[in-house]
Amino acid sequence: MVSTLEQRLLRQPNSSARRRALGVACAYGLIAATWVLGSDHLLLRFSPNATWHAAADALKGGFFVLVTTLLLYALLHAYFRRSEHVASHLDLLARRSTDMIFRYRLHPERGFEYVSPAAEALTGYTPAEHYADPELPLKIVHPDDRAALRRQMEDPATVRESDDLRWVRKDGAIIWMEMRSTLIPGPDGHPTALEAIVRDVTARRERDERRRILEAAVEAANDSVMITAADGQIEYVNPAFSRITGWSREAALGQNPRILRSGAQDTAFYRRMWRTLTSGRAFQGRFVNRRADGSLYTQEATIAPLTDASGRVLYYVAVARDVTERELLERQLREAQLAEVVGQFVAGVSHDFRNQLGIVRAQVLEAAASRSEGRYPEAELAQIDAAAERGVELVRKLLTLGRTGEVAPSPVSLVEIVDGLGPALRTMLPVDVTLELGLPPDDTLLVHADRGAIEQILLNLVGNARDALPAGGTIALQTERTRGLDAAPGDRVEGVADEPANGWVRMSVRDDGVGMTHDVLERMFEPFYTTKPAGQGTGLGMPMVVRLARLHGGAVTVHSFPHEGTTVALLLPALAAAGGAERPAAPDAQHLPRGRGERILVVEDEDPLREVQLRALERLGYAPVGARDGEEGLRVLEEEGAGIGLVMTDLIMPGRGGKALYDDMGLLGLRGTPVVFMSGYARGDQPGVVGVRFLEKPWTLEELARTVAGAIEDNRLAEPTEQGQQAATTG
Repeated sequence: MVSTLEQRLLRQPNSSARRRALGVACAYGLIAATWVLGSDHLLLRFSPNATWHAAADALKGGFFVLVTTLLLYALLHAYFRRSEHVASHLDLLARRSTDMIFRYRLHPERGFEYVSPAAEALTGYTPAEHYADPELPLKIVHPDDRAALRRQMEDPATVRESDDLRWVRKDGAIIWMEMRSTLIPGPDGHPTALEAIVRDVTARRERDERRRILEAAVEAANDSVMITAADGQIEYVNPAFSRITGWSREAALGQNPRILRSGAQDTAFYRRMWRTLTSGRAFQGRFVNRRADGSLYTQEATIAPLTDASGRVLYYVAVARDVTERELLERQLREAQLAEVVGQFVAGVSHDFRNQLGIVRAQVLEAAASRSEGRYPEAELAQIDAAAERGVELVRKLLTLGRTGEVAPSPVSLVEIVDGLGPALRTMLPVDVTLELGLPPDDTLLVHADRGAIEQILLNLVGNARDALPAGGTIALQTERTRGLDAAPGDRVEGVADEPANGWVRMSVRDDGVGMTHDVLERMFEPFYTTKPAGQGTGLGMPMVVRLARLHGGAVTVHSFPHEGTTVALLLPALAAAGGAERPAAPDAQHLPRGRGERILVVEDEDPLREVQLRALERLGYAPVGARDGEEGLRVLEEEGAGIGLVMTDLIMPGRGGKALYDDMGLLGLRGTPVVFMSGYARGDQPGVVGVRFLEKPWTLEELARTVAGAIEDNRLAEPTEQGQQAATTG
């Protein structure tokens, strides 16, 4: 550094000291030779005698000495002036420098030979204190770094060109110093001195430490971090990015973020994003991206541009959080809340709705009993009954969706259910739709489930598959055992995910129809959401399927893409036992149980339904009496007392309801009289009263007959026990 500065000061940046000295010597030799030879020639030619020649020769020598002396003075004067000029500039630079410059003698005695004034500002020690104490370097250096410095002082071979050491200032503050050192060799080639420039790098070290901590935090973060250049090329990704997207860091670097696009966002979305970023603002949005394996995931991302001082974008930083699981939980919560609202709504209207349907069905029963008289065409009765049945089925769907559960599971065979329902499924399909049943040869697919619920799920899934085939096609229904859910990337999975001990029994319905888009797939389990034309769908079918699957501890998977068809699978825990399940025999409607003149009180606030029920009980061999509400029913009980063999009361009535009437019977001493509660509410919503049967509206004649006969039989079987208890009490 010194020689360069000196060369600039001498305005001879390309010449060395040796060449300059040689040039000056050659010039001097030429001039001296010319002077000597020329003057001798002139003296010999023009000297008149030897005396004058000797005098001229002495004069020539003196003049030569004078000229040589003046020339040497001029050269030395210029050299010393230039050296002083360089030294003054070097000293000025050293004084102005914020870096500490020093020369430390290693041999024969250690000590500072030069210390720049910056030493005091950096260390708190003046240059004089450095000169006075040769061991000051070991006192200044932090104790943890002292051994390294001592080793360098004792063994110059260990001196490194650049080294960071902690120094302790005179006031006790600890600073980081970067020391750039150069060993100065002596005549024997061994180092005799150490020259160094020392710079305070505490701020840089703190920045480096903060950057290291920041990098460690980014590397350990659960959120994905991606940095791209202004042209979109990925320059950094953290491990969370690889864990979430499936792209390794090596594979992602140099790529464009387009590798994550799924097509779920349209061009308007990206146009809005870039409009925000180019304006210098951060963009926040929710993305549906595609992993390396093709599966989709949802992330909430914040993308911010990083600019230089002029505002030019250098990088883009994207911080994203995988919210797929949270979105799933939110969707399930939303669906549960909607289902709860539906349940509350249905609970409020189902009673009245079922009462009205009960009136319709009861009148159909009345009309059917009068067929022999030819008063009612049979076709019209069938239409009325079918309409009432559809209404009942709709209410059942709503109740299934809104309640926590109302199933009566038992060991059943899916093969038997599918095989037995096959003819009915074919009748509901148009001629251009083919139904293929893939059933195993042995009937071993046993599950613990409610047969009616499984039939309801199957009818719903086949109906949806039929609607997805407007131009015809094939519906394949298959049952099989499986160990896993068999869900592919991008499939929708709802319900229990843990594999049961005996594996799953899988019932799948596949069609080669129009398929579903991602948006439809995401919303297909929302109550009241439907893609069918108005009037052709309620939007309750698939929510009901999921609800029933969860009640059975099962799951539902959906695999669908536009124009590639749809496969919906119901998975239920398999039973360990093999063999077929015994299906209960269908009741014989021609042999209904009949009464023997028992007195039955019917408490019902709907007049038409009460009258039809009274007439039906009369035909079944009973002696019924009616009451419009609980108050009138209580008066009948007070009047007839033990003469009433059975009380059938509606639960919800104006004034005194069925439960209050039941409590009043205890006060009248009629607790031994059997009671049947009737309601349009579901069976699971009845009051928890032990020993009280329940008749759900709208009932059929068979349900009425069996419920009444069962309640009377229960009371007859209980009488000996009650008498025994009374005898024991009396005794």
